[in-house]
Amino acid sequence: MLRRSLQVFVALSLVALAVVLGYAALRLRGPEEMLREAQACYDRGEYARTVVVLDHGARSHSLSRDPSKLARLYRLRHAAQLQLDNAPAALQDLERLLSVSGSPDTELALEHVRLLAVVGRGQDALVEAKALLAREPENGRAMELAGEALQSVYRDELAAVFAAVDRDHGLGRSGPARAALLAYLYRPDPDVEVGRGLSALAEIYAARPAVAANWPVLQRRLVALRELVQTSLRWFRDALERPGQPVAAMRGLAWSLRQAARHDDLFALCEIYRRRFDHRYVFEAGAAAAWAMVDQGQPEAALAASLRWLPAGSVAKTTPANQFPPEVGDLLLARFAAARSLENATALDTLASDVRALEAIGVATGPVNALVHGTLNGLRKQPAQAEKTLRW
Repeated sequence: MLRRSLQVFVALSLVALAVVLGYAALRLRGPEEMLREAQACYDRGEYARTVVVLDHGARSHSLSRDPSKLARLYRLRHAAQLQLDNAPAALQDLERLLSVSGSPDTELALEHVRLLAVVGRGQDALVEAKALLAREPENGRAMELAGEALQSVYRDELAAVFAAVDRDHGLGRSGPARAALLAYLYRPDPDVEVGRGLSALAEIYAARPAVAANWPVLQRRLVALRELVQTSLRWFRDALERPGQPVAAMRGLAWSLRQAARHDDLFALCEIYRRRFDHRYVFEAGAAAAWAMVDQGQPEAALAASLRWLPAGSVAKTTPANQFPPEVGDLLLARFAAARSLENATALDTLASDVRALEAIGVATGPVNALVHGTLNGLRKQPAQAEKTLRW
């Protein structure tokens, strides 16, 4: 009996030892080792793997008792989720990080406002942005985020108003009404076109008895909507006057100027932005200016503007190897559209040289390459080669 008991004890001991060795073989580590592995995954660009490692580590009881390591976990997982374009998960981790942080962090608070707007919680984002501005009235980034949050608040109403105008007048006949509506909503208060736009809309509705009764309700909606739009734009203008590198503010103002057909002001804004800042989004301002000129039937000015932002021969030098920032791509497409409109083979050849320089450093230029070379082949009366090239 004793012998059998000893055999059972030895067997159980061996099983326990095997379990211990198994855990060791599986390399189950403490929180610090887990965080180092997750950081290494993140540094290698393995963002999904980073999240998996951190998800397993988050179950550790020892980690839950260490606020500093828990904060590192949430911060790193938040960053990885952003790289994976998973804004809801990034927001959850950011909120967890804020809950374990010992002191207020303005940068984290700003990021929280941004993510709230991204996931569609515009009203919550607006409330937090206003609270930030109450504490830091000169914070330009908070002004930007307040403008973006307000845009997300009124976005659905803006779409509904345009849908109502199209429904009342028909998609094919609503052009004049839409133009008047844009002038009323997006032009600033001193501009006489604001009043003219509203009057023009009233006349358009009065001229059609079938929809005239819709005007009083629509007018009240427009008055309320204009106040929201203009408040958002005021925050964007204020942000551009503060230190920092405002991007959303430039986008918001550029969009409003284009909607209001204030093309000269749009070009001036983009030119000032080019002279003031030095980052990749300057090319976005250049694309906005060049495309506005293309749309206005001014291809010569569009071509000159695109070359001023990104001179011929400098494209490869300003583009990281194996990367093709969408801002640069959009600017090159505007340059192509202008050169194509002019049927300027010399300008297209120069653009083709820039495209080849990008391809030489491993940048896949996609449709830009196909359009440029396909158009050149067409201008040279080589239709078969043009068709082949355009099948990118």
